[in-house]
Amino acid sequence: MLVVIGNVLDPHEVAALRELAEEVPFEDGRNTAGRYAREVKSNLQAAPSAARDAIFAKVQAALESNVVFRAAARPRKFARLLLSRYEPSMEYGLHVDDPIMHGQRTDLSFT
Repeated sequence: MLVVIGNVLDPHEVAALRELAEEVPFEDGRNTAGRYAREVKSNLQAAPSAARDAIFAKVQAALESNVVFRAAARPRKFARLLLSRYEPSMEYGLHVDDPIMHGQRTDLSFT
């Protein structure tokens, strides 16, 4: 099921997070892909950094305070968040998200 939730962040917050993302180092996205997804994944993902963690904290707080998100997802906890970047010719091909990551069920994903 797809649920579209608009305006989780306002345009000023999005601009601030995009600016902060410029400080984040990125690495090969295949490092976080499951066994089969690794074959079709071609992107970059944020490496650990204070800037990345600040972005994740802001996004998670915005989601947790969004009424529609809470009603649709009913999250008990969040698995790790990922910040991805695509450059020309990069894509994440046809894949199925892993149902368990790092010992946790991952029943919901979002972009």
